[in-house]
Amino acid sequence: MTPRKCPSMEPNLSNAVETQLLRTRAPGTPSIEIGILEKRSSALDLRLPPMLLLHGATFGARLFDLPRLGYSLMAALASEGRAVYAVDIRGFGTSLGGAAMAEPPSRNPPFAGVDEAIEDIAAAVDVIVRRQQAPALDLVGFSWGAIAAARYAGDNPEKIVRLALYAPLYAEINATWLAHVAGSQDSGHLPETLGAYRLVTLDSVIRRWDADLPTANSSVYREDGIAELVFETALGARSACLIPAAARVSLSERAARRHRQNFCGAAAL
Repeated sequence: MTPRKCPSMEPNLSNAVETQLLRTRAPGTPSIEIGILEKRSSALDLRLPPMLLLHGATFGARLFDLPRLGYSLMAALASEGRAVYAVDIRGFGTSLGGAAMAEPPSRNPPFAGVDEAIEDIAAAVDVIVRRQQAPALDLVGFSWGAIAAARYAGDNPEKIVRLALYAPLYAEINATWLAHVAGSQDSGHLPETLGAYRLVTLDSVIRRWDADLPTANSSVYREDGIAELVFETALGARSACLIPAAARVSLSERAARRHRQNFCGAAAL
């Protein structure tokens, strides 16, 4: 008997067209532009609703579209015949504006909390459903983004076909994370002023990533250069211009004060 070749499980990425950047104004704050990445299939399957991806608390939307073969989640999803989108919450990546992000962090309270994230999601959803002439979409929240995704879906069920929460936060106190945020103060109580944003360096990304691995040999789980690619892609032109060696990332006051986080491998991103 001649063995039959199994069909490839790899997505046909030739169907995914080049990523486009769409822009809309943040509700109530016209000085802030919200960036929305779009990647569509060249042959859309109109039976599939559009999909919106919502990032976590460290890297923005471009984490879902890394410029390396096999590392773009947006390309893999779009190859199945759907339109895929990823929004940057204000203060992240392509979402420009916000005076607090241009000043020292200590001068302002945490920038872009859950309430603002909900407003930005609503603005993105409006753009997407109009553009695709669809009544609703699939919403996927990752890590911290799962909080905002779940809340938006609960408030707007008519806009959601399906909701997926990947590595969501749950009711567990993470002592290591809490002590890091509290700094030299009592780790049982977060400081009153956390600052508008935090700085994320490449070294801190690699150390945090490695700490979640079950072995000291990171090459078993991560290809060479991927950490650097994630960091460089997530910087964006605005952050790289202001602080070339680090990415400015907004810190949600609500999420911080809950001090609960699931540190699954993907949740570190």
